[in-house]
Amino acid sequence: MQQLVSFVGYDPFAASTIMSNHLIDLPDALTRQQALDPEQSFIVQAPAGSGKTELLVQRYLMLLAYVRSPEAIIALTFTRKAAAEMRMRILNALENAQHPYCISEKDKTRRQLAQRVLVQDKAMHWHLLDNPNRLRIQTIDSFCQTLTRHMPLLSTLGTQLTPLENPKFLYRLAAQELICSLETRTPWQKALLQVVKHLDNNFGHLETLFSELLANREQWLDYLSSDPNNLRNYLESSLKRIIQQLIAQLNHLTPPNLLQELKALLDFSLHQRQERSVPSSGTQAYC
Repeated sequence: MQQLVSFVGYDPFAASTIMSNHLIDLPDALTRQQALDPEQSFIVQAPAGSGKTELLVQRYLMLLAYVRSPEAIIALTFTRKAAAEMRMRILNALENAQHPYCISEKDKTRRQLAQRVLVQDKAMHWHLLDNPNRLRIQTIDSFCQTLTRHMPLLSTLGTQLTPLENPKFLYRLAAQELICSLETRTPWQKALLQVVKHLDNNFGHLETLFSELLANREQWLDYLSSDPNNLRNYLESSLKRIIQQLIAQLNHLTPPNLLQELKALLDFSLHQRQERSVPSSGTQAYC
């Protein structure tokens, strides 16, 4: 935040007075007071209902009182609902700060911070209550859209993108396009053919698998940037561990008197495959 905000006339003593005079006697009162210091950065972790949003609102108001432009402060949320709620709380605080009336002790800090923002608003001719869109409170998706709009050449995006609540059909379109590339000589053609063969040419199932992979890409995308040899070893070791776990479960469910018979049948099957020179997948009998 310090890199984005240029403070004008910041008075640590005045800010500390606001924070200390009106804080309720809470076990974490000192921590809450420190979190409002605009010259420091903090990570706030607390359970639901503990007042995190209120603390963020107060910190946002504290920052507004010292910047040259409200656009210098960016508050990012995951959902539009959270962004709307925070924006509404800040605007309500500014609106209420214009009218003298009795408020509860816990709201005095927010009120006094809002009054300082109104002083800055008047001095800098912001007119925030008339132009609330100047408050940069938005979702991460919205912020990224803003960046791509301002840097079209760097982003290499020719058209404006729109986030979707349900992108499943896009995942299927991407999977279909990949499957259609089977007829084209591509670096992944051979690997894709092996997957198709493994699924007995069931293209519908293959499309579903690729769609599910795209929907959960945050779980595997980072591995693609690692060394291919290490990636193969990691995947094979993970697969081996899964197989061993499943075999252990099977051994637990199989009656002891059948384990030796099952092992004999598996060994006989493996011996027959080797005699017929059928390429073996390395199957072993575990009991």
